[in-house]
Amino acid sequence: ADNTFDAVVCGFGVIHVPNPQQALSEMHRVLKPGGRVAVSVWEAANPTNGFGLLYGAITTKADMEVELPHGPDFFQFSVPEKLVNALLEIGFSEPAVHNVSQTWEFQDRNGLMTSFMEGAVRARGLIAAQTPAVQQSISNIVVEGMNNYVSSDGAYHIPMPALIGSAIK
Repeated sequence: ADNTFDAVVCGFGVIHVPNPQQALSEMHRVLKPGGRVAVSVWEAANPTNGFGLLYGAITTKADMEVELPHGPDFFQFSVPEKLVNALLEIGFSEPAVHNVSQTWEFQDRNGLMTSFMEGAVRARGLIAAQTPAVQQSISNIVVEGMNNYVSSDGAYHIPMPALIGSAIK
């Protein structure tokens, strides 16, 4: 029902729904006046994080025109201003965005590639739609890029920063 909850939290979910604005509107609708919303999203891919490593390899080697099921832009809220604007457009007030530094740790150079191939949907689908030679090229770039993140203990520490946007109804 309308005005039911004191808080709504959505961890990395709004980036996966077909209509993120509708999802944010529903969060707004069910919040009591003065209630708070918090949503987390991945920070934009860039050369210094794991998404940058993966998508850098994909955009370099992959045929980006392969057919995939329709889905929202995974990084549509990955810049603080875009997340703030999305919250304001729905009717939230006092939006704030906080950067969250986080690191994924892997024991071998294949870890990041394996995590995406076993745990992602669109990235995996995009890679799987490539020829075996292109798939191998993408994997080789990612595995080689892991060398930039190896620590003295031999583990690979990959930056995977996120954003948390919050606001008040």
